[in-house]
Formats: sequence, C-alpha cells, structure tokens
Amino acid sequence: MLDERTFNARLVTVLTSRERTFYWAKTRTKRAMKALKSPTSRETGLAITMVLILTAGVIVWDITHRDLPATGVESPVEATAADGWLVSLDNSSEGWRVVVIDLSNPRQEIELEHQELDRNSTFDTGWDMLTVANNTTAHVYNLAESQANPWVLNVSYPSEIHLAEWLGHGIVLLLVEEGVLRGITLDGEAVVVPAAPTPGAFISTMAVHDNRLALVYDDQPATVRLGRVGSASVSDQPLSFNATEEENALLESWGQVVDEVNATIVQLDLDYDWLVAAVNVTAVDRLVIVDLERGESWLISDAKFPAHDPAVGHGIVVWASQWNLNPSDPKADYLDHEIWYLDIENGAVNPEHLTDDNLEQRQPSVLENHFIWITTDADGNSMTTIHSRQIELETYSSRALQLAVISTIILTGIFSWQKMKETSPSESQREEE
Repeated sequence: MLDERTFNARLVTVLTSRERTFYWAKTRTKRAMKALKSPTSRETGLAITMVLILTAGVIVWDITHRDLPATGVESPVEATAADGWLVSLDNSSEGWRVVVIDLSNPRQEIELEHQELDRNSTFDTGWDMLTVANNTTAHVYNLAESQANPWVLNVSYPSEIHLAEWLGHGIVLLLVEEGVLRGITLDGEAVVVPAAPTPGAFISTMAVHDNRLALVYDDQPATVRLGRVGSASVSDQPLSFNATEEENALLESWGQVVDEVNATIVQLDLDYDWLVAAVNVTAVDRLVIVDLERGESWLISDAKFPAHDPAVGHGIVVWASQWNLNPSDPKADYLDHEIWYLDIENGAVNPEHLTDDNLEQRQPSVLENHFIWITTDADGNSMTTIHSRQIELETYSSRALQLAVISTIILTGIFSWQKMKETSPSESQREEE
C-alpha cells in the first residue's frame, strides 16, 4: 500500500474514485471484524504492540510535560523559593500581594495578611520563614504556623531584604538601606555585619546563604567581598570574566562595545560551595562561577551571549540566557530568554537548556526537587512555573502503566496458547509422516 512506486497512483484513486475507495474500506473493515471474532496469534500480537505503543505515548507525554503553573498567582513579577516554599510577588486584580505555595502541595496557596505593597516591595524566604518589606515596615512570618502573628519591624526604604542566620542567635534580617547594610534580630536588636571596605562605599548588590555573605560595593564593582553575619571584616574575591580575543572581536564586529576594564557585577548568588555572578562588560552579561573552597573562578556560559538571573544550589547552577543572540542581526527565536543549567556536582562542563520555546523565562531558582522560574507569553501574561527535577508519573500515567502490565501479561499468555494451537496440527502431521 505504501510502496513509493505506486503511492501516487493509489492517492489519485482515493481522491477520484469514491466507489472504489468505499469498497476497499468496506472489505477491509469486514475482514478486520471477522479476524476479531476469531482472532489468531497475529491479531493478538498486534494488540500487544498497540498496548505498548499507547502506554509509551502516555508516559512520554507525562515526562515531557512536567511543568506546572503555580496556582493562585495572576501576574507574578518576581519569585523566590527555598526549603520547599515558593513565594511570588503578584500584581493581581486586587492589588499587589505575596502568594505562598508549599511545593509538597503546589495546587494550594497559603493566605497571608500583610502590609500594603507595591512593585518595589522586597521579600525573602528560608528556614520556613518569610519576610516581606515595603518602604516603612518589614513583616516576618513563620510559614509552618501561618496563622500566628508576624514579627513587625521598622525599616527605611530597603532596596534588598534577606533572611540570614547569626550563629548562637537564630534567624536575623539583613537590609540594604540607601546602599548601607544593616542587620537586626526579630526582636529589633542590632546585628554585627561587615562594614564597608572603604569609607563612603555603597552596596550595589548582595547574596546571602545561611550566615555567609557575598557583597558588591561601588568602589570595586567587579570584585566580590565575602563576609559573615557577626563579623565586621570582609575578604576580596576577584572574578575571571575575560573572554578570548576572538570572542571579543566577534562582539565588536556585531557593533558591540566590550569594556572589561570597567566591568560591573550586576547579579550574584551563593551556597556553601559555590558562588555565581553575572558580570556586565557593556556588550553582554557574562556568567562566572567561583569555587569558594579554592578561590578559583571561570566562565561557564558562552562569553558572547547574554546570561542573566543566576542561581546556585544543590550542586546545580541555573540561569536565563539569550543563547545565540546576534544583536546586529537578531533572530526572533533568540530574543526570548531560555532557562539553562549546569550540573557542577556531577562534573558536567557543558550547559544544557531546560526550555526551548518562544516564551520569555526569567528569575530561575533551584531547589532539591524543583526548578522555579517566571514565564511570560507574547501578550505579557506571566505565571510562576514549577518544574520537577525528578521524574514522577502523574496518577493517569501510573494507572495506564498498571493496566498495560496486566493487559500485556494476559495477552502474552493468549498469544502463546494460540501459537501452540496453530502449530500443533502440523507437528502431528510430521510425526505421522
């Protein structure tokens, strides 16, 4: 039927001779119904094949569609996640609000009463705690006891707020107010934090992990200062963000200005072992990783293409990238950001992408069992996306797999019985001969 030498002729027959087509379909249907009424091993074998194909299709669909939208979030503009909690700043129809989701039950949101917020409100989560700040107050919630009253602390127009740990004192708040770092306990007492390395230097960005701090000051914007909560001192951590001459020459041929001398760290994150930073060299933001134990750093993404919103945790680096974007001849396929990751814990050296579509994906986070990011479509509608790092079959896939196993066992038994029945007469005939 599908012989390429006669396929065109058969196609013409189908399109021009309805009577012959109808007759062929009718006879084939009768033949199939007759075979089903008295099935042989051939029909049973086809049934086994169909069961396997359909089951494989269901499982492949489930595995390749693991992304879930966070419920209860209308239009997220920012999101963060830690310790099994996902928190989004949502520009909802009822006004700005913070939406909290327990990732063990991502289809149910947790209601919180908080102060009035706006687009500049800042928040952080960790240790089953959440802090949310507007220009004048910061609220701190215990998410494990969401009905309990929050701690309320006075603040002054913070540009950043972080939860941190002060050894021997518990959870504290770190605030960047007018470029100056300030630490307070949940009772409002002062916390010892690193002092500015030079008088008049202001913080441009920072990252926190437990009691460890990574700070960038405007006096040396391409250098990370490492410190700890409870200590006033810092140490310098330089970064290796220079590209090869060929890569810089290619950027300049695209009409871009490469200024590595006046580079600036614009974003960073850290955990126990690693620090990642996005370094702006005017033409592009480059992604650098630092081995905190050895103090060594290197580029982990292509130096020619933009890398933004880096995050690190659980041996994984994740970021948003405009891979293959040529600004002098931008292609529509490369204008949106895709989510990329690098499994440094297992020694991977080549990044891989989590997404590959025409949607805008930004602000990724990495958890033990999930990736989180914000997805925005062409109409500007956004949602918080939850991507499972583990392959977990949905209920319908598990049931389909169970049914397929039972069906295959039964059909295989029938197939074997039919084969024995079909071959036994010929064997008897040979014995008689």
